[in-house]
Amino acid sequence: MGTTKLTQALLKNSKNPKLAWQLFKRIQSSPTNPSFLPSVPTIARILITAKMLPEIDHLHRLLLSSQPQQGYQLFVEQLLVGGQLSEAKLVFEAALNRSFYLGGFLYKDLIEKLCKDEKLEEASEILHKMIKRGYKFDPASFMPVVDELGKRGHKHEADELAEKMMEMASDGRKGDKIYPNARESIRRKGTTVGADDWHTIVHRDDGSGIALKALKRVQKGWGQRSVSHLQPHKNEFLDHWESGG
Repeated sequence: MGTTKLTQALLKNSKNPKLAWQLFKRIQSSPTNPSFLPSVPTIARILITAKMLPEIDHLHRLLLSSQPQQGYQLFVEQLLVGGQLSEAKLVFEAALNRSFYLGGFLYKDLIEKLCKDEKLEEASEILHKMIKRGYKFDPASFMPVVDELGKRGHKHEADELAEKMMEMASDGRKGDKIYPNARESIRRKGTTVGADDWHTIVHRDDGSGIALKALKRVQKGWGQRSVSHLQPHKNEFLDHWESGG
């Protein structure tokens, strides 16, 4: 059975997850079967929806043994689709431990969804782990965490992450990979962040006034030129931030 027919067969049995899983295992174990990877999103979605935890774990181990990087990517994606955010975080952190290239991972979506689900600590852990591992990654990934820290009144932590975001946006390295010396501070004397960098970071993700406020404070501390031309979007929490002074 080809991969297209396997996917179609799984979809037909989506309301019978046990049967779909047995079908997937039988076809996957066949020596004449081509790569089963295209059918993984379908069976993963079926198992996650049915909350078949032992089978999900089995699929996870199967993917890691056969297609390590793609397996991790697919599993994170399907856990996100299924709303299993904490589980997606664990799988993504395991990928970080293996130093995988992050280009195919939906880590920005994961961080944003964790923040929206009031799991700020877990979202912050992901950022700090990527930094600690030496990854250069999309600076906009910081925005939801900086914003949420600001909403909760944690200005010091918000400023620290805003500074890291500025450093990462201005260091000129390609993203989504590890750099051996990145555990040290990547800020260089005289580093500046241009208008294009600021516009990209803040406005492409509809950054709130709170996050922009943190960025302005950090930039002022660096002695860089003003970013006053970047007008924040109106935000119901901005008055709270201002009054907290």
